[in-house]
Amino acid sequence: MLGEIRRILNDLAANGPDELELDQLIDDVRDFVADPRSAAITATDAARRHLLGERLISPQQMIMDTGAATRQMVQKALTLAEKTLMVGMPEGTSSSDPSLRMLGSENHEPVPGRSFERSLRGSFQGVPSKARLIIGADGVSLVDQMVTTILWEDVRGLEYAPHGISLHGIDAVSRELQQSWFAKANEAFALIEHHVEDALTYRVETS
Repeated sequence: MLGEIRRILNDLAANGPDELELDQLIDDVRDFVADPRSAAITATDAARRHLLGERLISPQQMIMDTGAATRQMVQKALTLAEKTLMVGMPEGTSSSDPSLRMLGSENHEPVPGRSFERSLRGSFQGVPSKARLIIGADGVSLVDQMVTTILWEDVRGLEYAPHGISLHGIDAVSRELQQSWFAKANEAFALIEHHVEDALTYRVETS
């Protein structure tokens, strides 16, 4: 399936879509905008764009932008597809495609900083024995089966939940951190809060 998708993208980059495909795309966008159920999706997209500081796009602007697309524009947009392609896969799975490189693997070095080891409670909650949370001047790294790093400059949100926090970065990178997972978690969370602007923090209320 992945190979077929990449073949289609490469074909579009080389030859572009034909006029019928472009016309169908415009019709699809018009149908989407006219569907009342699209309001929730549009609102979510507007909130995401506002949070990331991106230009807001109204439904009407979406139709206009789609109508202005040409075959050459599509080809140009896809010229970097192979270099920028990111593939999401279920945890624990892998691809046999040798051209795909695993992101967040153990080959990625965590940021230098203070390390917080797994707590006793965390061991009963399934936290790996070698897991650790590292907080430094550049960002925060969570090391378990792989390394996930979010630099402070890339933070887009700090979410408070009843059992901990979630740190959200660019490119949909997000990590949940529960209070019980790490020893001295209060100190760890205080360090994270110190580096994140108040305007980026919010609290999730439970019903």
